[in-house]
Amino acid sequence: MSWLRDKQGYGTARIAVYGFSFSCFSAMWALTHDGFEFDALVCDSGPGHDVPPLLRKYLEAEALPMPPVLSGEPSRSVVTRTLCALGPAMLRAQWPPPTTGKFAKIPLLFMSGEHDAIVPPSSVDALAERYAQAETHVLPGAEHLLGLQSDPDGYASVVLDFLKRALG
Repeated sequence: MSWLRDKQGYGTARIAVYGFSFSCFSAMWALTHDGFEFDALVCDSGPGHDVPPLLRKYLEAEALPMPPVLSGEPSRSVVTRTLCALGPAMLRAQWPPPTTGKFAKIPLLFMSGEHDAIVPPSSVDALAERYAQAETHVLPGAEHLLGLQSDPDGYASVVLDFLKRALG
């Protein structure tokens, strides 16, 4: 972000970052690093409070293709335990991020689908409760990443209203 502000002439621009599903984790985590200065964060279908249960749900939803030899038991249980144990360690990040510093100031919008089987609203809400500037919105009838498709006008209204308040 510093490159955009300093080198491209957007020094006074108000910038919002938008994350979807697993990219919500990295978009939020970017705030822990110097040079990542933005003014608002919008997250759709993530992130959640606890990572291992989300990875388990990701496998249960068959969102990750697995070779047939690993998809049946007992292999599937081993793959699931390994992913849930090593996945967070591979991120090399403390999750959830701190509630201080940038996180105490930046407006955050967390949206989750009412029927999201991968990152349920309860996990998103548990994360959002940690941050003073966080707002949540459950997208009625929506599954994971399908909020915009389910209700384009309602979705746009939630995002644009938030951005008007956050960046206005």
